[in-house]
Amino acid sequence: MNQKEINSLYGKIFQLLAENRFREAYSQIAYLIQQNTDPSLFEQLNTQESIYRNILHYGMQGVQDPQQENILNHMRLALFSIADKAYRAWNAAYSSRWYDAQWRYRKMNNKPAVNLVQLARVMQDSREELSMLAASKNDFVTAPRRLQLHKQMAGAEADYFHSILFSEAWNKSDREAYQACFSEINLSGQAMAVSALLLSLQECFDEYKLHFLMDLCLNEQPQVSMRALTAMLIVLLQHDARMAYYPALKAQWSLILDVPQMSSRLTVIYSQLLRAKFNDLITKKMQDELLPEMNKLSESLQDKFEGQDKFSIDKEDLNELFSDGVMNDAMQEFSELQTQGEDVYMSTFSQMKFYPFFKDIQHWFVPFYQEHPVLTEIFGKDASEGLGLLKVVTGSMFLCDSDKYSFCLNMTQVPEQYRASMIGNMGADSEQFKEMMEMEQNGNKQLKMESISNLYIQDLYRFYRLFPSHRDFADPFLAALDFFSVEAVKAVFMEEDNLKKLAAMYLKKQQYASASRLYEYLLAQAPDHYDYLRSLAYAYEKQRYYNQAADTYAKADMLRSDQLWVLKRWAYCCKQVDNYAKALQLYQRLAALQSDQASHLMNQAHCLMQMKDYDAALNAYYKVDFLFGESPKTWRPLAWCLLMKKQYEQSSTYYDKILAAQATMEDYLCYGHLKVAQAQYRAAVDAYEQAYRLSAMNLQDFYRRFDQDWKDLGIFGLDKSQLALLSDALRYRLEERV
Repeated sequence: MNQKEINSLYGKIFQLLAENRFREAYSQIAYLIQQNTDPSLFEQLNTQESIYRNILHYGMQGVQDPQQENILNHMRLALFSIADKAYRAWNAAYSSRWYDAQWRYRKMNNKPAVNLVQLARVMQDSREELSMLAASKNDFVTAPRRLQLHKQMAGAEADYFHSILFSEAWNKSDREAYQACFSEINLSGQAMAVSALLLSLQECFDEYKLHFLMDLCLNEQPQVSMRALTAMLIVLLQHDARMAYYPALKAQWSLILDVPQMSSRLTVIYSQLLRAKFNDLITKKMQDELLPEMNKLSESLQDKFEGQDKFSIDKEDLNELFSDGVMNDAMQEFSELQTQGEDVYMSTFSQMKFYPFFKDIQHWFVPFYQEHPVLTEIFGKDASEGLGLLKVVTGSMFLCDSDKYSFCLNMTQVPEQYRASMIGNMGADSEQFKEMMEMEQNGNKQLKMESISNLYIQDLYRFYRLFPSHRDFADPFLAALDFFSVEAVKAVFMEEDNLKKLAAMYLKKQQYASASRLYEYLLAQAPDHYDYLRSLAYAYEKQRYYNQAADTYAKADMLRSDQLWVLKRWAYCCKQVDNYAKALQLYQRLAALQSDQASHLMNQAHCLMQMKDYDAALNAYYKVDFLFGESPKTWRPLAWCLLMKKQYEQSSTYYDKILAAQATMEDYLCYGHLKVAQAQYRAAVDAYEQAYRLSAMNLQDFYRRFDQDWKDLGIFGLDKSQLALLSDALRYRLEERV
């Protein structure tokens, strides 16, 4: 079997057990076990099947067992466990994925299991010695030993991370052992442990690891609890249906949801996950709009300060450059996106993940702290040089941990003679650092916690997109992220306040199908809510459900009439379904509200033209010209209306003006029609040829368009044989000149 087939079989087994189709499940589990070589799993399976046969035997005799449902559920859990072991055994033996290859490597090299008690003792002893060294004033003597101790603790944290990641299914005593060790691990290691649990649970469901992860959701350290809540949401995407069969897990999760502020925290994390999922929109905006403007600034800097030391440029000179309106707008927009929590640095730092540091999986999740050995190695030659930079980077609210390490590692590429000057310019008086310190002083706990989860999600996004073997992991950002459909958290997100925020987020991120589902639910609870109706109508419109959108805009208009935005969108939808009469009424209402807007009168004229009321359309276009000045925007419809009314000379006057300006393919096509109506066939062929030259179409597509247009010429009562001759003349002309 290949990976796809084994995954399909494993999924089928779960479905059978969920539907109480135990007899079929036994056969499929047996087939799964046959793909491996562990006979003990057959023994466990046979034991469970014997239990089931007894249940069937007594059931067929009409014996009522009040515990039958509990027995069946315990049996289901046992079968889940057997299937999990068989599935993991197959992957460990045959899968080429990164996780399974690492698993095999560890087994083949007889890598010993981590002694958690010893690991905890190492952490304790290292911290105690560091505390003693801190009292020494001889930094020259103590620095090497401090570095050694920090390396020792970083190694212990990495061992703890890998021990969780590659551990087999836990039992109760395993959970207690890992929890006891966890309490002795530094905060950085505790935060990393959350990611190890996440990745391990993505590989395979584990009841006791889930219990541990839930415990961490209530940890007193926000760095741990906010990461754990984020990880729980991701795990629930995959294992929500499975968790329903574990009463202890459900009970523990229920207690967590009852904690004050938990609902708002989960909603914030949901919004942040959604924002990260659609980060490609921000990256595209950065690459297409903002970065080009910043590159212009770079070019201006090079031109203005050529020959100067780029790290000692006067701030007043920089202010002069930033006074440019376009650049100022670009920087302002960048700042706003940054403040909103958008991931504006992904495109920049994605190019800085090639360092050996990022080959170790745990380094994608380690919190940034100044004592990390890799930073000491970078700035060890001159600790004072690195201190200013590390303070700024540590205090940044906008860089995730992964990018902070990338930034510091990238400093190794900067020539030493420039480092001190560069770091000085970024000193602790930077705006970001000040903002961070002010936030700390004000004790804005909620903002800090939101920042922790947002930056952790950015770390996760980089791992799932940039880790060398990222395709071997289940990327949650490729999933639908419709947590309002996840049973374990559905009640939280279906609260009106939370649902309203999420619906707005989906709308902002252009996920109109999800947004419409949420607004439909909200409107079922509050049918006369104007804002919900307006938003739902817009979501329908963007999905091109124009009839539904028009009906919903109409309902919104009944609640709050004469709202300009609603009237404009409603009219647009009416035009899309060829309901020009209704659109005309709406544009007339808009014109009454905004008499100084040429667009409303112009749209009325367009509707009249589409309704073939050419007299009324002409009057409207003439009025636009009179009130707002002549424009090619009115020349074209005027020329066409006059053509349709057989006022050829007047029509020709406008087409002459159009062709003298920047004429399009459509203009030459219509001009050709005019010349046909005037029986000026050679001029018509010349115009059609020019239309083809401007069209960028192939001949067949142009002929189809040309023939479709000629249906409108039937009103002229022209001779069909003459038109046929003209058509052939055009074809000869075009094909000879291709």
